[in-house]
Amino acid sequence: MKRTAIVSVAKQDVTIRIAIKLLGILVFSFVTSLGGQIKIPLPFTPVPITLQTYFVLLSGLTLGASSGAISQSTYLMFGILGLPMFAGGGSGTQHFFGHTGGYLVGFIPASFIAGFAAKPGVSRRTQLLYLILATIVVWAVGVIVLLLYTGESLAVSVALGVLPFIPGDILKLVAAYGSWQYLKKIKKYLFER
Repeated sequence: MKRTAIVSVAKQDVTIRIAIKLLGILVFSFVTSLGGQIKIPLPFTPVPITLQTYFVLLSGLTLGASSGAISQSTYLMFGILGLPMFAGGGSGTQHFFGHTGGYLVGFIPASFIAGFAAKPGVSRRTQLLYLILATIVVWAVGVIVLLLYTGESLAVSVALGVLPFIPGDILKLVAAYGSWQYLKKIKKYLFER
C-alpha cells in the first residue's frame, strides 16, 4: 500500500509541474503581447519602441530555454490565428512580412538563449552575456527582415532598427535580470520552504 501511495504522489507531482509549466508558457505569451500594447512610434524609423523584449528575456529566464521559446512560439501562433497579440493590437500573418516581422521571429531564439542564463551554476557575468546575446539575436533577425522590407543598405537598416533601441534595450535587459532575481526569491519562498 505504501508503494502505491508513493507512486500516486509522484504522479501528482509530475502533473502539477507540467500544469505549472503550461501555465507559465501561456502567461508569458500573453504578457509579451501586453508589452506590445505599449507602443511608442518613432518619427525616423518604422520600428516602434515596445516592452516586448523585456518579457522575451524574462520568459527564457523564468521558464528555461525550451519553455521560454515555446511561450514565444505560442505568442506568435495566437497572433497569426487572429488574436490581437502584436504591437498596437495587431494580428495576422502580414506582421511577418512587414518591417517588424524579423523582430517577432527573433523572439523565439532570444528566449531560448536567455534560458541558458537560468541554468544552475552559470556565473552572473555569463548570465548577462547570454542576455546580451539574446538581445543581439532579436536585433540581427529584425535588421535582416527590415533590410529586405525597406530595400535600404545594411548601415541604414542598423541605423533604423538597432541604434535607436540600444539604450532602452539595455534598460529592459537589466530590468528583466532584476525581475528574475526577485521571482526566484518568491519561488523559493512559496515552493521550497
